[in-house]
Amino acid sequence: MWLERIKALFRSERAGTAPRAPQPQAVEDLGDTLLVRVVCDRCGEEVAARLRKSSDIQPNYDGGDFAYFVQKTLVGNKCFNRIDVRLELDGRYRLLRSSVRGGELRAPGASA
Repeated sequence: MWLERIKALFRSERAGTAPRAPQPQAVEDLGDTLLVRVVCDRCGEEVAARLRKSSDIQPNYDGGDFAYFVQKTLVGNKCFNRIDVRLELDGRYRLLRSSVRGGELRAPGASA
């Protein structure tokens, strides 16, 4: 059981599965944290969140093609609109898929 989970974490291009990275630049890896920026649909405010790899990011024990995931609700200072973010990451914390309700991901360095 554990061996299967470990093998699933280390599957890569060698195993014939091409990595999916629709927005690889949308998440910035800062070592022990990931920086995510979203823009509110309602007011246009940019909200940044630091996600700690040790506590905010959870391992995926259910199988599938992603190793880690994050579900967060972010709120800005202007309009208090809730922005629900779900990120699915590979074993190297690279973004595979994202889902954002109430806003959209902003690439680091992108202007408003």
